[in-house]
Amino acid sequence: MRNRIAIVFSLIVFFSISHDSHSQSIKKVTIVKNFDFYTDEIDSIKSYLTSMGIQNSDVVKDSLTYETLDGSDLLIWNDLSYQSGGIYNEIVDLIFQFYHSGRPVYFIGDDLAYSVINLDSIHASMWTSMLHLYGEANFNFTDSVTIVNHTHPVTNGFYGSAENFSYTLDIDGAMQTYTGEVVLARSGDYDAILAYNGLPAKVLTQNCLTYLGGVHESVEERKKIFQNGIQWLLNLSTEVNDNPPINEFNLSQNFPNPFNGQTNIRYSLMNRDHVTLKLFDALGREVATLEDGLKESGVHNFSFSIHQLTNHYPLSSGIYYYQLKSGAFSITKKFILLK
Repeated sequence: MRNRIAIVFSLIVFFSISHDSHSQSIKKVTIVKNFDFYTDEIDSIKSYLTSMGIQNSDVVKDSLTYETLDGSDLLIWNDLSYQSGGIYNEIVDLIFQFYHSGRPVYFIGDDLAYSVINLDSIHASMWTSMLHLYGEANFNFTDSVTIVNHTHPVTNGFYGSAENFSYTLDIDGAMQTYTGEVVLARSGDYDAILAYNGLPAKVLTQNCLTYLGGVHESVEERKKIFQNGIQWLLNLSTEVNDNPPINEFNLSQNFPNPFNGQTNIRYSLMNRDHVTLKLFDALGREVATLEDGLKESGVHNFSFSIHQLTNHYPLSSGIYYYQLKSGAFSITKKFILLK
């Protein structure tokens, strides 16, 4: 009897460890492309995911099977701004099955709601229930997107606070379904970005593309939304850079690192004090002052884009150091810049 109890206990411990290890393992994302073109859009998404340390793969919808999605923690559907002859009933079935297995879905594209024209009534209803967005107006004739919720983790998260942005392609004239979703952004009189946090899983619906359809500033704002969105959908907020305690002077490692776009630095102060955050090259030469001013006690986040820095400082790929000083305290850490 004791041996049996020991064996059962060992199995419980084994499965507990296995589950914990899996929950902390590298996340996997599958990107489903409506069509096999507009490679810049998909390549950018894959680059963003890779910089976050997330495994990713892409597949054209016509090659999609449920086995393709095996092991994926998140499905991204990208309509690539083209709905005619696009999604069909069988693809909706596969996405619906994935979603109802309790795994989140990220819908991207400016023809998401209008895609119901390709579906029968049953699958149109299934599609709309996942999107939390409806409407059959293919254009809303507005060339900008306005953030209307500045506190949600998708629009104000680890990767920065998103601002309004321009969008030169045609966004659907679509509205929320009022089934528990939160509207994060609007385009004219219509809803553009929605977040749903309920059963069977989270959904983020972005009624515009992530990379195409805008100038550099617009792309940078949508990149923040995308990376914040991935972090929110996959519940990554507690897995990286947990809040440091505010009873000590602390500087966290920047994330992501290495990086080639935007990175974030988190630090904590015991008391209200003057703070400097400076950047140095591998030879110890001061390159830039990132912050210089009075800060309150507590946790602070600083986010900067390499594009913003290179407008003032000619930076090349390599190793750099960032140093935080406050009173008699000083901490220095290293990051790698890829260009």
